[in-house]
Amino acid sequence: MTVTCPECGGALKKFEVGSIIKFGCHIGHSYTAEIMAGAQFEEMEKVMRAAVRFLNERRICLQMADHTRSAEHAPPPTGTPSRQALDRAYKLRDLVEQNWLTPESVRRVASASNGSAPLAE
Repeated sequence: MTVTCPECGGALKKFEVGSIIKFGCHIGHSYTAEIMAGAQFEEMEKVMRAAVRFLNERRICLQMADHTRSAEHAPPPTGTPSRQALDRAYKLRDLVEQNWLTPESVRRVASASNGSAPLAE
């Protein structure tokens, strides 16, 4: 499985610098494993929020098309694609708004449980 760069979408190569694992793309973007995990999370969240927006826009466009058809006395479409788009937008929005475990949140919990201060971010 190929891992892609969150900035440019290019394929990443994994390499080690001493004991540090890094990822780099052909453009020159480079990430440590921890920074890569955070960048991937941010990109995933951005894409999921865009999908919610697209589903909402699809619902609105389908409703406008239904309204146009009813004004032209055309037969109503079978099923309810606008309702389906809205249902999917709600499900995806609920998923996006859940409390996700991120490298930062795991590190904070681990630091709190052993009594030390969290690492600087």
